[in-house]
Amino acid sequence: MTAFSKIELEGKVEEAKKEIEHYKRISKQTGDLYLKETEALSKLLSWRKQAEQELRESKELLRAIIESTADGILVVNEKGQVICANESFFQLWRIPEELIKKKEDKKLLDFVLDQLKEPKAFLSKIQAFYKTSGENFDLLNFKDGRVFERYSSPLIQNGQIAGRVWNFRDITDRKRSEEALQESKERFKFLTEKIADIIWTVNLDFQTTYVSPSIEKILGFTPEERKRQTLEEMITPESLKRVQMMFLEELRRDEAGNADPDRSVTIEVEYYRKDGSTVWMENSMKAMRDNSGAIDGIYGVSRDITERKIAEEEKTKLQSQLQHVQKMESIGTLAGGIAHDFNNMLGIIVGNTELAMDDVPDWNPARHNLEEIRIASMRAKDVVRQILAFSRQSPQEMKPVRISRIIKESLELLRSSIPTTIEIHQNISSESDTVRADPTQINQVLINLCTNAVHAMGEKGGRLEVSLKNIELDECSAIHHNDLSLGKYVRLTVSDTGHGIEPKILERIFDPYFTTKGIAEGSGMGLSVVHGIVKTHGGYFLVDSELGKGTTFQVFFPYIESNPEPEIEITVEISRGKERILFIDDEKAMVDTIQPMIERLGYKVTARTSSIEALEAFRSNPDRFDLVITDFTMPNMTGMELAKELFKLRSDIPIILCTGYSIHINEDKAKRIGIRAFAMKPIVLNEIANTIRTVLDDD
Repeated sequence: MTAFSKIELEGKVEEAKKEIEHYKRISKQTGDLYLKETEALSKLLSWRKQAEQELRESKELLRAIIESTADGILVVNEKGQVICANESFFQLWRIPEELIKKKEDKKLLDFVLDQLKEPKAFLSKIQAFYKTSGENFDLLNFKDGRVFERYSSPLIQNGQIAGRVWNFRDITDRKRSEEALQESKERFKFLTEKIADIIWTVNLDFQTTYVSPSIEKILGFTPEERKRQTLEEMITPESLKRVQMMFLEELRRDEAGNADPDRSVTIEVEYYRKDGSTVWMENSMKAMRDNSGAIDGIYGVSRDITERKIAEEEKTKLQSQLQHVQKMESIGTLAGGIAHDFNNMLGIIVGNTELAMDDVPDWNPARHNLEEIRIASMRAKDVVRQILAFSRQSPQEMKPVRISRIIKESLELLRSSIPTTIEIHQNISSESDTVRADPTQINQVLINLCTNAVHAMGEKGGRLEVSLKNIELDECSAIHHNDLSLGKYVRLTVSDTGHGIEPKILERIFDPYFTTKGIAEGSGMGLSVVHGIVKTHGGYFLVDSELGKGTTFQVFFPYIESNPEPEIEITVEISRGKERILFIDDEKAMVDTIQPMIERLGYKVTARTSSIEALEAFRSNPDRFDLVITDFTMPNMTGMELAKELFKLRSDIPIILCTGYSIHINEDKAKRIGIRAFAMKPIVLNEIANTIRTVLDDD
């Protein structure tokens, strides 16, 4: 029993050893499988991360493209719940931020419906759209007059319709234009096929990485053809330069670190079509960025603006032709015509203003407004005088003036005509700045110098600086200014940052008819005339110029110890009377203004708008009138001709001749035929009152 048990025990031990070996082999195999499974799982996780990264980039690209368009885009599921929308959608529908944050679709829909003219029709169409798997297009009319295009297509996910994609475009302005119908048809055709604008992306080498199929309709190239093209093959050389400069500038701004990384830029580019023609497109672009924030490409939207560019070019051509025609006409005649018409209009404005002021008590606030109108009108009268001076149609008027006031007023007039790319800086520090000068000619000097400076800076713009300063030349400083005498001067300086003047040209800039400008750009008389004005005023020019940096003109005017004439008007008592006056002007508005003005002075006025009728009225009873006031420029018979006929009937009749302006008459000519007084329009109450009283009293 004991021996058997031993043998049996040994057998059991052997079996146990075998089982242990068996389990060892199983354990080893299981460990190997575990390692392989772990390795496979690691690879799967890596692949998954890569796929997720690509998915994120794809979503970012899609979102960026959607945000680049001006159209509002809305994506909803099959229940009409909002999945996503771009910023343009919220802006177009004017949805408040608090409503966006709440994400309550019912309130959002109510807000939308409240803006529409036909909300029920809007809802019924939405329901109809959901019943079809096709694309749909219609127009939405708003209560406030806006009009949207609405384009809808099914949202397909996993081969099934999962909702709708809505595209909204504001076409209010286009609907109001004359081409609304044609554009609407064209846009409808585009939208029923694909979006009209070209959406694209390029890398840093300007190689196209994506372009929407709409390129084929606009430019004729397929997307694949576009991807094989270089930038030089896409756009014209001039546009290529501007695009490259803009791109480099944006890179510099980005490297500086002070620019908005989410900024967008707009540039007009001339593209080549496949048939060799060109088309202008407006590009709205933003930078694509990698995970580090560095620019790794550009995405944008291009819109055809050919018609607008054609219209702009045509407008420019017409303006150029008009300028050429104007230069071919007599400047004096043109200026005189402007002065005549403008003075007539000012006469009506001033006259009616003074009539109204006579009716409005001093305490009424409206009286201040009327006074401002009158003051502005008198300033306009001075502008007319400037026009005549520029065309040499008015005499020089030298008197003590504060030159700083003239400079400031001239700069105010210039600001509206100078491009916004040019910065104007003024440093008018002079306090003792009285000079003997003709204000209009000083104005002409400044305007000419500033205009030349603007031309020198061109389209790129720059800085225009105008300064005024008192200086005193002693024996030492006079060495550097050989043509100037010792003494005090007021120095006007005009500087620009333009292209500068070559030394050989600088020697001739004051020569009459010398110019470096092209045809129809200048006569070469500007600086010559300015030089003559400065010399007439006893002044002197200094010019300093450096190529590529700019030019500085210094004008020295002799300072005088004298007080300029006061700018305020002195109130004087207005002369009145009871005599009988015949007033003639062919403009009824002028008669309606001046007649009551004179009547309020106490005179009895008979008015006519025809010189022929006035002559007949006078002929019927020459002694009926004590004075005649007549306009000069009238149809059938001028004021001078009428005066001669009146003198035939009564040689001693006092006559006052009025004119807005005419090259055919002046005060000397009028007095030679017996005219007692010569009045320039606009007619001002106190001036005409004193003139009438003076003529009648002398008689």
